[in-house]
Amino acid sequence: MKKLISLVLAIMMVGLVGLAFADGPETPAVADGTFVGIPDGTINASNLDAGDTVYYIQLVEWNGLNNGSATTPSASWKLTSAGETAGITVDNLVDGITAAEAAQIAIALTNVAGTAMTTNGTSATATVAPGLYYLRAVAESSDTIYNPAFVSSDYYQGGNTVDFSTAFSDSSVLKKSSVEFDKQVGQENEHLYTYNDVKPGDYIPYKITTKIPAYGAAYTDAQFNVSDTFSAGLVLAIDDDHPFTVTSGSTEGHADSVEGVYTSNAANDGSSFVINFDKTYLLNAARGVTDVTITYWGKVTTNAPKNVNVLDNTATLTYTNKPNTEPSTKTDITRHYTFSIDAEALGQDNLITRELMKIGLDQNGQPITGVNKETVDNNEVTALAGASFTLTPVSPTTGEAKTIDSDSTGRIVFKGLDAGVYTLVENSAPTGYVKDSRTYTVEIIPTYDETVKDMLKSYKIEFRLGETLVTTASFTCTGETKVTQTTIEDHTQFIGNTQGTELPSTGGIGTTIFYIVGGLLLVGAAVILVARRKASEN
Repeated sequence: MKKLISLVLAIMMVGLVGLAFADGPETPAVADGTFVGIPDGTINASNLDAGDTVYYIQLVEWNGLNNGSATTPSASWKLTSAGETAGITVDNLVDGITAAEAAQIAIALTNVAGTAMTTNGTSATATVAPGLYYLRAVAESSDTIYNPAFVSSDYYQGGNTVDFSTAFSDSSVLKKSSVEFDKQVGQENEHLYTYNDVKPGDYIPYKITTKIPAYGAAYTDAQFNVSDTFSAGLVLAIDDDHPFTVTSGSTEGHADSVEGVYTSNAANDGSSFVINFDKTYLLNAARGVTDVTITYWGKVTTNAPKNVNVLDNTATLTYTNKPNTEPSTKTDITRHYTFSIDAEALGQDNLITRELMKIGLDQNGQPITGVNKETVDNNEVTALAGASFTLTPVSPTTGEAKTIDSDSTGRIVFKGLDAGVYTLVENSAPTGYVKDSRTYTVEIIPTYDETVKDMLKSYKIEFRLGETLVTTASFTCTGETKVTQTTIEDHTQFIGNTQGTELPSTGGIGTTIFYIVGGLLLVGAAVILVARRKASEN
């Protein structure tokens, strides 16, 4: 038969269902109501995270044989004041703590401070009197969840250590679980940085991976919720080609559905979603630590009214990490950017960067001043409205060409651009001016911060004529993706139209009229020739 204390005061954790401590227990040898022998005198906890603290609270202490006998050993022990607060009896402990009783103890002692054990790295110890102790581990980081445990100080050597890295007996409820939460762009195993810069109409794949910890019965108000909130210009896309999935576990690429154990408000074109896992599911002792994967898509809708627009979405995990406390949160942000040419700089009100500007030139090719006057970088010029331009993507090759007219300030504004190379041509000039027939190359070149996922550090816009670099506009951004500095090398790229009328292709009045007249003469001659032949035949 096993000794009473080795069983009654066995290592125990919240979540154990109905394990009896002993059958036919023995009472330690005593003389005149006192113990005979040398007690172990210590309790220990191992496999903690460095920096975590363990508190102990004594539930049961020796009562002596004056109140018991060898045939009723439980009467030789009594509850401490903390044990009485827990609302259970010594007989409950001897017969075995059920999950409900374990939760009851943990909840009742939530506000009992306890005594801190002496920690040394990942272990803790304390010198104590014989009895049963409730251990409450407190994590320094919210990434770790501890389930309460029970340990004894016995009058035989051994059995007085709790290993927090293990589950109790055959239960899948761990004494310690780690909370992991990660969001990435892409639904495979690698983060896809190719989606750092995007354009309207692009679909962006996302994947969230997390682990639902093993919650013991003490977590009566357990919460585990996953959400994502999209910024303006980005919406949740759900259709046959862009499914929203929640799966659990993965074995050789196989994932199991977790339908029925959560609720979700995810909807097409939504600005956010929330997934709430059922408390019954969370507290299922057989579940253990559960891997969960969520995959979904976002769609870009913005045209980037600023020089650079950040499209971010913040995934949030809201979870319980201590019994009877407010839930903790973990977040993971992904960011994407769309660009514009000659729009206002983000974060600097009324700062127009003027990478491109349409102006008038006189017959000698010099900027005209005095009409629709604009001053840029100390250059006084005449802004021209109504010049038509087309910007066509070269690399990336996807995306449609954009055609716009210069406005009253001469600005040529293209919005909603992906990073890459484009060609710029003028389609038509304002009345009284000659169209610029040259082809410009425009390239948007972003630089991302290597230490912060997806964070834009700076970018530049380069303008070329052939191989000649004409102008570079450079922008520096802060962590909030605000433009903090702009540099226009040389000057704003003025695209000029010279006064005058566009010359015909021959340099003279053109040949078209001669072709028309000649054609008419040939037709007339043919008609006369046919008429004469008919007359001669008659």
